[in-house]
Amino acid sequence: MVDDPARRGQRVYDRWATYGPAYRLVDRLSRSMREAAVRALAPDAADTVVDLGCGPGGSFPLLAEAVGPEGEVIGVDYSAEMVRAAAERAAAYPSVSVLRADASELGLRADSVDGVFASLALSAMPDVEAVFDEIERVVRPGGRVAVIDGRVPDGAFGNAVMKAYRRVVNFQHADVLADLQRRFESVTVVERFDAGLGFVARVDVD
Repeated sequence: MVDDPARRGQRVYDRWATYGPAYRLVDRLSRSMREAAVRALAPDAADTVVDLGCGPGGSFPLLAEAVGPEGEVIGVDYSAEMVRAAAERAAAYPSVSVLRADASELGLRADSVDGVFASLALSAMPDVEAVFDEIERVVRPGGRVAVIDGRVPDGAFGNAVMKAYRRVVNFQHADVLADLQRRFESVTVVERFDAGLGFVARVDVD
C-alpha cells in the first residue's frame, strides 16, 4: 500500500516536534533569511499575516513585531504536535494565534489576510498547486507572499539528496522557485543562499 504523502508528512513533523534543540538550532541558523523574508513581506502595522507551515513557531517573534499590537499573525500547521508546540510559543504574543489545518484548506474567509509567510514549508507540501489556489483565495488583492525555500541540485547527486530529504523532512518538490514562477506573474528573488540553491522570494498577489 502506497503511503499518502500528507499523512506521512504529519507523522514526520509530529516526530520532529519533539526535537526542540534541533529547531532552536535551525532558528539561529536561518534567522537572517527569515528577517529578509519579513522585510520582503513588508507588512503594515495592523495587517493580518498567515505563517504557513509555522512548525513550532520560530518566526512568531519576527512576524508579531512586524504587524504590531494591532495586527494579527495566524500560525498554521497540519502536524498536531507542531501546533501544540506553536501554541506554547504563541502564548507570549497576544497578536498570534495557531490553527491546525491543511495548507490547501485553511478555513479562512476569502480576501481576509494581507500576507502569507512560508519558511521551508512549501517544498514539503504534496499538492503545492492546491496550496497556491488557497493562497490566492485568502490573500487580498495587493497582498504579498514571502517564501524561503530551495531546490535540490541537478543530476545523480540531486536525486540522492531528494530521496534523503523525502525520508527525513517529507520533501516533495525539487524546485519551489520554479513552481512559484510558473504560477504567479510577479515573483522577485530578494536573496539567495547555499550557493544559489536556497532563496528568499516575494510574490505580489493581484
